[in-house]
Amino acid sequence: MKSLGNYALQMVFLELTGFRFPFAHFITRQAQASELYTLFWGAVDKLSVYGFTTAYVNMDGAQSNRSFMHMHGIKLSSTNLHVTSPVNPGQTVIFTMDYSHVIKKIRNNIMKSGIKRGRTRNLELPDKNNIQWQMWVDAFNWDKTSPLQIHRALTQVHVYPNAMEKMRNHLAEEVLNDDMLNLMTQYQASLSGSIDLLKMIQNFHDQRPISQANDMRLHENMEILHWFKRWEETIAISDDTSTAKSKKLLSRQCIEDLYACILGFDQLCRKAISMSWHITPAQINSDVVENEFCQQRATYNGPNSHPNALQYRRNLNNIILGQSSLSRKGNAATKRANATSYAFNNPQPLRKKTRKSIHSQITELKPIRL
Repeated sequence: MKSLGNYALQMVFLELTGFRFPFAHFITRQAQASELYTLFWGAVDKLSVYGFTTAYVNMDGAQSNRSFMHMHGIKLSSTNLHVTSPVNPGQTVIFTMDYSHVIKKIRNNIMKSGIKRGRTRNLELPDKNNIQWQMWVDAFNWDKTSPLQIHRALTQVHVYPNAMEKMRNHLAEEVLNDDMLNLMTQYQASLSGSIDLLKMIQNFHDQRPISQANDMRLHENMEILHWFKRWEETIAISDDTSTAKSKKLLSRQCIEDLYACILGFDQLCRKAISMSWHITPAQINSDVVENEFCQQRATYNGPNSHPNALQYRRNLNNIILGQSSLSRKGNAATKRANATSYAFNNPQPLRKKTRKSIHSQITELKPIRL
């Protein structure tokens, strides 16, 4: 019997205030860019019928998503990520990349950098300093032997992740956060230029709203973007071969996603500010989708990590109607921005556990003959 599909294409509406709702999903074998085009703009049209305005779309760096952006004329050199809606020419939608996936891509590129066997890159900064994953390994081993650990969250899983652990958002972020920077500084490893990257991670984690166009965080993000562009331009004008140049830089897909992430977020903030809205950076990501997938795999299916189409649909209803929309074992479960439940008007658990009273427990005792 032929299967219906291998993947679930999930669409979630995420309001700027934090309200979100998974309103559509499609079982597919592999969604092509042309199919995404039809489904996405059809969803935008349906949402507008019920009074919902689509201001932006946030997606990961899958090849089909990147091709979907290219269909709208958004390239690596694009500076305007506003796309005119084909269903409503008076409306524009901002295309942006999910920063959690961008951070994972940067981490993965650094993991491939080094001079050891099997390394495919050797990242070289504009000041000729190299970034290699061995720096993280050495710093971790040094910190592990210290009586007062500097980076307490750093474990073997961070330094030696397997294929599944590489998908965890927090593992990638914790090897590039300010604690890691402090550890590298104490270890006296060379990390020139990494401060700019760490600023970006902190800014996108910030739970303070952005309500002014002159917010310093927007300025810092653009400085990060210019720093990466200078890095790319410095390597481009060198005398190395094209193959050697590519090994000194992040992958082209990673750079393209990074540019779309920073530019898209900046333009979204400025659009919201012009309409007297505010943006909370910690909410502009796809963690709500990641948590929904984690609940599909673990919360309602137990050891069954691959539910079929019918199970997926039924479980989605349970997630929407359930008391909590957050799986503590999820991919992005540690962030406060994702702790709001779908059911706002349900203060009590749907399945309240009943406890037996002391009286009922006493009456159930059986007499013992001596």
